[in-house]
Amino acid sequence: MGLGCSCERPWSEAFATSPCLGNWGLLVLRVVLALSYLAHAVYDVLRHFDGGFYYFLITHWSLTLQAIGSVLLVPATLVSIKHLEEEPACRVGEKAMAMPFICRLALVMFSLELPLSLMVVIMYWTLDNPIWTLPPGYTTDYDNLYVHGIQW
Repeated sequence: MGLGCSCERPWSEAFATSPCLGNWGLLVLRVVLALSYLAHAVYDVLRHFDGGFYYFLITHWSLTLQAIGSVLLVPATLVSIKHLEEEPACRVGEKAMAMPFICRLALVMFSLELPLSLMVVIMYWTLDNPIWTLPPGYTTDYDNLYVHGIQW
């Protein structure tokens, strides 16, 4: 399925529906998650700016891309809900409306952030701070645990 979808499963249904939540429930969840990711990213920048060398580590790139991607999902969901309400169904064989730019951008960001955050988790716990060499009683702070594990 490309960026312009057929009527079998239009882009608006993929961005604005959830099997467990209604359209507006999904939007509320995405707003809460976007605010959470944004708060974590801002806190991390303020804590680790290091005179402008913040983006020296791939961890910080991952966190920033995830915050941007989650923020982009909010307007993409709004556009999709609006499209679903205007055109709830289409006829067989009819071509669907092309995916809007904001939805394309959100899809690209999501496609980048998931593998990047997984790579950060694997690299941190195997190369930088190998989990099998941690001393007994090792503790870490929430920020470190979030950036190198929870965000994935």
